[in-house]
Amino acid sequence: MTCVLTRLRLFRAGWIVCALMALAPTASAEGSRAAKQIVGKWAGTLQAAGRSPASVEVEFKPDGAFEGTSNAGQDDEVSFTGRWKADGNAIRIEFTAEGPERESEVSWRLKRDGGDLSGRAVRQLGKLRYEVTLTRTK
Repeated sequence: MTCVLTRLRLFRAGWIVCALMALAPTASAEGSRAAKQIVGKWAGTLQAAGRSPASVEVEFKPDGAFEGTSNAGQDDEVSFTGRWKADGNAIRIEFTAEGPERESEVSWRLKRDGGDLSGRAVRQLGKLRYEVTLTRTK
């Protein structure tokens, strides 16, 4: 009897593994479709409460790299380097912002809204929160 139960468990486990393997290409195809819509150059604004808007230009690269620049509402330019990941309409970006005098870790949580990207950001230095709005340029 134990032998029969063991075989049934192995049979059931095999079906579960097969089902998961069958679904895996669908999930990765969905992720790559979302990523293809994000790859490229984007421009827009960064807007923190009580501050003037800053212009920003970024590039989402096919390998998951992220880079860009912003005037940060000042004359000095801030550069960005990091990584991005798309999951459906949600885009998560983690990067380092480096200005002339300081550096800070930043995270953006954006959503696709038609042809634009928008969402919230948090800069670790000073816990600054701001809105991000991007439109594709290329």
